[in-house]
Amino acid sequence: MPICSSFRHFELTGWSNVTSLAPALKYDVAILFAGWELRSAEIDRLPAQITRSIIVSWEEAEKEPDHTQCIERLCAYATRVTGLPAQMLGFPAMRDFGATISKLADLLSVESARLGRPLHVLMDISNCPEIITMALLAWSVTDGTVAQWTTFYAEAVYGADASGRMEFTRGEWNVLPVPGLHGINNPASHTALVLGLGFEGLKARQIITQLQPDCVCLLLPDPGFIPDYTKKAAEENKHVLAMIRGSIEAAEVFAKSELGDSRLGRRFVCDRIISAPAGDLVTTLNVLAEATAHFPPNANVLMVPTGPKPHAIAMALLAASVERWTALYRNPERYVIRPSAANGQSWITTIRDRAAVLSASQRAELHATQSAWLRE
Repeated sequence: MPICSSFRHFELTGWSNVTSLAPALKYDVAILFAGWELRSAEIDRLPAQITRSIIVSWEEAEKEPDHTQCIERLCAYATRVTGLPAQMLGFPAMRDFGATISKLADLLSVESARLGRPLHVLMDISNCPEIITMALLAWSVTDGTVAQWTTFYAEAVYGADASGRMEFTRGEWNVLPVPGLHGINNPASHTALVLGLGFEGLKARQIITQLQPDCVCLLLPDPGFIPDYTKKAAEENKHVLAMIRGSIEAAEVFAKSELGDSRLGRRFVCDRIISAPAGDLVTTLNVLAEATAHFPPNANVLMVPTGPKPHAIAMALLAASVERWTALYRNPERYVIRPSAANGQSWITTIRDRAAVLSASQRAELHATQSAWLRE
């Protein structure tokens, strides 16, 4: 059964078993990413009717043994569902974020102009840096070029290193704003951090140290793709979880004291720990919306996903709905190419933007109106 939800001007429907979808859904454009993981090609199991397909590839992934198979499967899939060869886009490195985002946005704009209407776009988010997919969603909300996105996400089982760790990055994280999701900062307001957790707990803890928020909301992927991943995420983040649990307990004790109504007591009102299934975008958005509704009015809200990609897309949708909220990307010094295999489970989510049919001025007015509740 599909999971349905509405949030602001978005309508979402999610399925957890895409092979059961019938009849095949129709898309104007499909954006596929050929990475180094075999799950990059899992989308070829999705029944679909597609008019045009684009395959994005990176030179740094080409030397990996699974990349060739990914390209072959994606090209065969594109030809099968469109009847035409895919348009190939190549970039030197996955970190060429700006060039990738700009080129894809340009291609979608041209196709929308050719058809004379907003598009329905299928996008595989399984093996692509979150900043690219988050930025494209943000751009479309402002531009109105895409009326409906459909995201495909294939779960995976990863190989650990000799120490048992599953790190996906190397070096320090440089936190930078996602294009189109850079909110307006008010120095006089409190800062609330929404931090999505994954398997790199030490670096997640460093983000809190770096940003120095007044309150923190931690999002755990629970349940994970497999039971072991649920436990591993909790174990890798045990220090930051203990820190926030201690803050929550201190706030509860303080609230019961004689000074409980002071500003200091209210400062920690949004410290909390929440969870959502690792692959479930719709449930994640609902959980985040409920949790952030308790943030202090006019707070500077920062959202940083470091865990599953569906959690990142949910954060992007939330940040795109409130003009003063910011989504950040933890940009690593380099990515780790880790062995992985698709586990056979995948998620598909349609995101319909009811504002896409409005004019630019009407969309701006709608977004301002939806943000007004934070100033009340």
